[in-house]
Amino acid sequence: MSDYWLADADARVLGPISFEVLKDLAASGKLAEVRAVSRDGRSFSPVANFPEVLGALGPRLPEAVRAEQQAAIQRLRQWLGEIKNQPAQDVFRVPESSTPDTYRAAFFALVKRFYPDRLSPEATVELRRACEDVFLALTQKILEVERRRVPQGPPPIGKSEVSQISWRGGSVDVRLKVKAHDVRFFTWHPEINFRFDALYVETSEFAVPGTPVNLSIDFEGAPETMTAWGRVIRSDNEKPANLPKGLGIKLLDLPESDRSFIRTWIARASSRT
Repeated sequence: MSDYWLADADARVLGPISFEVLKDLAASGKLAEVRAVSRDGRSFSPVANFPEVLGALGPRLPEAVRAEQQAAIQRLRQWLGEIKNQPAQDVFRVPESSTPDTYRAAFFALVKRFYPDRLSPEATVELRRACEDVFLALTQKILEVERRRVPQGPPPIGKSEVSQISWRGGSVDVRLKVKAHDVRFFTWHPEINFRFDALYVETSEFAVPGTPVNLSIDFEGAPETMTAWGRVIRSDNEKPANLPKGLGIKLLDLPESDRSFIRTWIARASSRT
């Protein structure tokens, strides 16, 4: 059987791919937005004209529902563009001099409409992605408020909880627990900060800057352990003031999905502390 070319609503084309590959991609949920199909890469027809492809893709949303979701996506994208450069007080519609609690209340009243996990099971991948982008943009706005209004200084009680640290050849293995009530320990410093793909690990171990680090990070409330790697950027003898003895670590090649998770987790953890 010859290959297929698949086009989505934005006229992006995937192909050529075999029917077996098509079925594998469809089974993994990666072909939910296919709109047209071609057998030669030039002439495209609606999916309905290819029964075998339609069968592989599985149940399709009714056109009315699909059109409604597309309209919602367009509204979200337009609004996202509008708020991108707006100050936080305009986005949350509060006076600029409002207290942090007022900003937070306005943030949570607004952001709950865009929680990706509040969407119905039939929501398309694009709608979920648009909601997540809006959620993250609003999260960034409230983080800007927090940075502006919370004076820089040592974190309150909280610290990193290292459950295991060991050497493997010339690298360090670290198992770290991050709890919601300790979130400020990981966010207050302007350089060694989760928001900038870096963190500080409290430990009596010493490592030369540049030493490779393999991390396993357990976030309170998250079902899975995040794995990452990085390098030591600060050691005990050059640690920032007001931090305990330990290592500053820069995370390297962190995927955007992990960055997104960290930003979301920080926002939710901060709201509970």
